[in-house]
Amino acid sequence: MFASGSSLLLSSMAIGQTVVGGNVSTNTVWDLAGSPYQLSSTIRVVGGAVLVINPGVEVQVDPGESIIIGDAALGSGELIARGTASRTIRFNDPGGVPGTRDKIRFTNDAVDAVYDASDSYVSGSILEHCEVEHGPVRIENASPRLVSSRFAQSRLFGVIANLDHSQATPSLQVLNCQFRQNGDASGSGGLSSGLGIIGGQDHLIKGCQFRDNLDRGFVHESYDGPGGCEVAHCLFDGNVGGGASFAHCAEIKIDSSEFSSNGTVAAAGRGLDVWECDLLVLTNCTFDSNIAMGSGGGGGLHAEHVDEVLIDDCTFRNNRSAGGGGAVNIQFSRFTIRNSSFLNNRSSSAGGAIWAEGDAGSEIEGSFIAQNRSEHGGGGICLSGNLLMKGTTVQCNTALERGGGLWLPDIGDVTLHGSTAMNEFNSFQGNQSPKGDAICNDNSIGAGPINADFVCWGPFAPVTSPNRIWDGIDNDDLSVVVVTNPVTCAVSDCGQAYTTFCPGDATGAICPCMAQGATGHGCPNTNPNGNGALLLGSGIAEFGSDSFRLSVSSGPPGKVGIILQGTAAFNYPDGNPGIPNASGILCVDPTRRGWAFVTDGTGTATVSDFQGQPFGATAQLLGTTYYQYWYRDPGNPCQNAPASSAAFNFSNAVQVNWE
Repeated sequence: MFASGSSLLLSSMAIGQTVVGGNVSTNTVWDLAGSPYQLSSTIRVVGGAVLVINPGVEVQVDPGESIIIGDAALGSGELIARGTASRTIRFNDPGGVPGTRDKIRFTNDAVDAVYDASDSYVSGSILEHCEVEHGPVRIENASPRLVSSRFAQSRLFGVIANLDHSQATPSLQVLNCQFRQNGDASGSGGLSSGLGIIGGQDHLIKGCQFRDNLDRGFVHESYDGPGGCEVAHCLFDGNVGGGASFAHCAEIKIDSSEFSSNGTVAAAGRGLDVWECDLLVLTNCTFDSNIAMGSGGGGGLHAEHVDEVLIDDCTFRNNRSAGGGGAVNIQFSRFTIRNSSFLNNRSSSAGGAIWAEGDAGSEIEGSFIAQNRSEHGGGGICLSGNLLMKGTTVQCNTALERGGGLWLPDIGDVTLHGSTAMNEFNSFQGNQSPKGDAICNDNSIGAGPINADFVCWGPFAPVTSPNRIWDGIDNDDLSVVVVTNPVTCAVSDCGQAYTTFCPGDATGAICPCMAQGATGHGCPNTNPNGNGALLLGSGIAEFGSDSFRLSVSSGPPGKVGIILQGTAAFNYPDGNPGIPNASGILCVDPTRRGWAFVTDGTGTATVSDFQGQPFGATAQLLGTTYYQYWYRDPGNPCQNAPASSAAFNFSNAVQVNWE
């Protein structure tokens, strides 16, 4: 039997307002007619009593008071607060001041929630469709059910659960709840979050939102016990100290969840932080625009000393970090990354997308790593340790120092080869770096060769593009990347700040003598391959970075040439670009000419320093600029032109949009 408003102290101050305090030792109902209920002193629900709070009720809890469920000396207690979506139950501070005093405390003597075989709620303590503001809900070795409730504006925690490791600890179910604007913004470095669970195991956090908390959104630590948690269909957004963190746990499984805009430029944080756990499984998750400006790196994910990390069908985009790994930083862990995408992530250190120290058995399979950038090495990946890569595309990444696609700074067992039987291969295209556009291998010679059989390198194999791989061929102290059986595959479109135009392949102006170069090349020349010279851009077309380069291939071997620069192009972009001239097509209206250079024995050369003399007019580099390779070409196959004019030729042209 339930009594309406039964307590040690109950008085009606006015119609619709009830003052309560002391012990609730018989079954009691707080109904809407007595709302709001104002605590004059701490309430303790004890002696086996049940306190039921009906939908729509408001409970005003002053900063110095609490509602405590159960007591070791006075016996068990149970709280059933079940509102509805349209009539929530509110627990708040009348003054609206965020505090640290518990609004509600479930002790070890609180009656736990009970579930049937289908995991549906049957009985026990529950907060459903409740709003708790200005102070935390504390759970001490108890297991109430939290569902469809909102916890906001509490100092330190919205909900904090301390579960004893020395006994069979309960698990928590937190379903469809919101945690907003909780935590400590003082910068004290203490533990705070929207939801904190210390200890216990097999917790289920599902359908929850962690938004705009002043420290972390969710924290789970289990220093002396097994721990373990399943997170599904949750949103972690805008949390200053990071989306979620786990430490010293058994199994962490996160499915179909989003981590976005966590961390700030001024504070340490990231999407997800995992330390010293047995297993981390991420499936179908998105990490977008998270920031890690403190130590450790990994704007999206930092995992350290985790026995096994599995990332499957996840997307990491627009994350950045001051440390290694703009998207992911994995240390001292075996990892597997499958069917995942890494797009437009940035690191101020190494590993634009991924920085990893991989234990034996680490793999990247069927993934797409593109448009990432590192200020040091490994525009796509920086890897120390072991790795098997299969069926993965690494393209259009940039590193300002070394390894545009992949940088291998330390000894490890790395395998890149594909499978001809399954037609499965890795692809490295459109990556850019001064030392190794695709790969920079800084492993010592003692590490042994790296097998790169059956790999796609873009339109040219590394042998025709010397900077594609930096390894023992460039430095005798390093091991080599063994390239055999290169794959022919579609050329990637990197959407870079430069594009080619005005080829001599009959798609625009026609070459003199009706000759025709290879697709994208200039008009035919005296190079034995007969393709015509090809001019391509690489690096970053950004004033101050000084990494932009123009590369010549298929030019006449050992011949003098220069780069023409102009701010206008003939008949481009309208009409058929270019004007037939000598043995080729003049595309650029030149205003500057670079220093003369000579191609090597294969007809290749690289030109840089576009911000110095004779190119370097700063104003001219801040906008659209056009470039073309002019070169001596005696003995050109265009026999109908006069010998004096046929002695020179042109490549295609390149448009560069300087920033």
